[in-house]
Amino acid sequence: MDREVCMKRTGFTLIEIMMVVSLIALLASLSIPSIMKARRTSRTNACINNLRQLEDAKDQAAMENNLSEGSPCATTMLDPFIKQTTSGVIYPSDPSKRFDTSYTIGIIGSKPLCVNDPDSHFR
Repeated sequence: MDREVCMKRTGFTLIEIMMVVSLIALLASLSIPSIMKARRTSRTNACINNLRQLEDAKDQAAMENNLSEGSPCATTMLDPFIKQTTSGVIYPSDPSKRFDTSYTIGIIGSKPLCVNDPDSHFR
């Protein structure tokens, strides 16, 4: 009889462990799509902000250098008007992390474009 009293139930049963694992899987399946959407939205907003900075820098460079609409615009012309220079303005998920693979500046009077995902957002 002493032996039965001393043997207490320790640990969790297989059913309890499976319930916890399934609950964690359910929570993960519900949260991962919203996390991915938030990441995509954040990248889009960062890109739109970069396009706004580039457009403002183009306008300022055109006024400073007396350039007319349709004149070519080089990235070196924009550097004085962008806080971190054009080398710091990159598309958030661009694997090469280079300006020329992230954006095209275009000519004076046109809007800069995002090379990586031009249809997802506009400025």
